[in-house]
Amino acid sequence: MKNLLRFITIILFIPLPLMAEGPSLVRTIDGKFLLQEKCRLIEAQISGLKEWIAHTENRACSNPIIVPDTEGICLSNVTACLPQHVKKFHDKSSTKSGPNCWNLALVVNKILPSMRETSDQEFDYFLSSPLCKEIVDHEKIMPGDIGTIESRLISGYKRHIHGFIHVGKDIVYNKLGIDVKSKFQIMSYQDMHKVYPINALDGECKTDCSPVTHLRQWLSESALKHIKELPNKKLVCGLINQKETLTAILDLYSTGIDLNNPPLENGIAIDLLSELDTACKKFKNWDKRQAPICKQDCPLSSKHYYRCKGLDSYLSEVGPKSKDLYNDLARIISPLENFTESALLYGNLNESEMDQLFRKNLGLLLQYLRSNIPAFKDPESLSLDDRFILGMISIRLEEMAYALGFYANHALTEVYTQSYAILAPFKEQN
Repeated sequence: MKNLLRFITIILFIPLPLMAEGPSLVRTIDGKFLLQEKCRLIEAQISGLKEWIAHTENRACSNPIIVPDTEGICLSNVTACLPQHVKKFHDKSSTKSGPNCWNLALVVNKILPSMRETSDQEFDYFLSSPLCKEIVDHEKIMPGDIGTIESRLISGYKRHIHGFIHVGKDIVYNKLGIDVKSKFQIMSYQDMHKVYPINALDGECKTDCSPVTHLRQWLSESALKHIKELPNKKLVCGLINQKETLTAILDLYSTGIDLNNPPLENGIAIDLLSELDTACKKFKNWDKRQAPICKQDCPLSSKHYYRCKGLDSYLSEVGPKSKDLYNDLARIISPLENFTESALLYGNLNESEMDQLFRKNLGLLLQYLRSNIPAFKDPESLSLDDRFILGMISIRLEEMAYALGFYANHALTEVYTQSYAILAPFKEQN
């Protein structure tokens, strides 16, 4: 009873933001975390958090108290059911640009030890590694699984667009970008998809293969002034003389079209429809030429999930020699990864310290590799586990180099390049 009264006091005297379109997590001024959600859904969301903490930190949390707020919204203090990463970083951002969604997903799943920028190549490397497996259609998605939004080309290449952690029925943990304005956040799938939609084109494909973009280029500025939006090509070009087309794409108020009267009697409507008809003919010729290319190189984005085990779990399954190999290498590069995380998260970038630390440890790495990996010229002579471990160190080293941008430092570049030359072949063996 005492705890209930204290919780009610907390929510009465701490101003909360307006409710998002789905579940949201609010950090209070005294460090508590309140889950806001519709009362009929909040128990399911709490269940997801409990499964997540069990998976992530191997511990249980008691059922938190649920308190009705207003208009069908309930609140619950879920602090005890959150992983340490969420408690530390939710609703916060890094001091410098770098840490991103892919890195977050790998760090929370204990695949990477530090926070920095992760490229889509590194993200794909680990998703395709012995640490992870893709969840197929009939398998149940579990809290803690890594979700991706990606474009899958016919060639088999995956173009990763966004990464996140699936937490519950409508909850994800993610970061919507690499810049300092982007925060680590628990949010709803709906809010995430506003930024990273599925069944959509991404990157250059938005320009190269978007029917709307190309249809617009054949319309005059005067026509575009009367158009609210251009939906898909089938609606625009398939219903060119229908009332539904006018309703869908024309700003009827500004054009003065009265749908109670035959729309084609309106002079503006006649001109607009004539122009749309001409544009559609041009579009169809473009689409006939471009469609096969777009189908091959610009598929729509789709959502996929992967179940991964942490690095410690993987190392517990390998032979002692492979485990020793990793531990030896990790002891050398861990100070470098810690420095990189501190520099990007908190802005603690001391050029002199970086030069001294990286020069020393990269030298130790090079010495270790030359002494202990005599078979580096023949990756096939090593075990699969050894090859994966060396490839993993390779890509982690490469990502640090890009994150800190020390290519301008010639002394560092020289020793880094020599080490990387030994490790790089193993990265391709995964």
